[in-house]
Amino acid sequence: MLDQLFLKSNDLIRLNNHKFKRYFIDSKDLSHRLIVILGQRGIGKTTTLAQLASKNKDSLYLSLDDIEISNDITSIIREFVLNGGKHLYLDEIHKSKDISAVLKFAYDNFKELNIVATGSSALEVLKSSHDLS
Repeated sequence: MLDQLFLKSNDLIRLNNHKFKRYFIDSKDLSHRLIVILGQRGIGKTTTLAQLASKNKDSLYLSLDDIEISNDITSIIREFVLNGGKHLYLDEIHKSKDISAVLKFAYDNFKELNIVATGSSALEVLKSSHDLS
């Protein structure tokens, strides 16, 4: 399953990694273990995420508007980390049910994993928010 996800990840990165460089990447401290970028549709979150993913080895880029991925995200994260994954990029997190619980699970259980996530519906993400402390 992970092999298919890496193929899909590489395709998504290639399709969304436009030549226009998002300077957000260089202007922010992205060293935190969990970063969530929220904003309106069409402002470049997906492009930014693809550019970040292309810079890191041991990374996986997933779009959670894919129902198969969204429904099995916890298992995917576990398998990714157990196979040496270090950088997880999650796009369209507002499409995933219980995303805050998923992020909390990953943050609490996989200390070596860095996650950058994007979503365009701040209200949906905030409605499902859990205490990440």
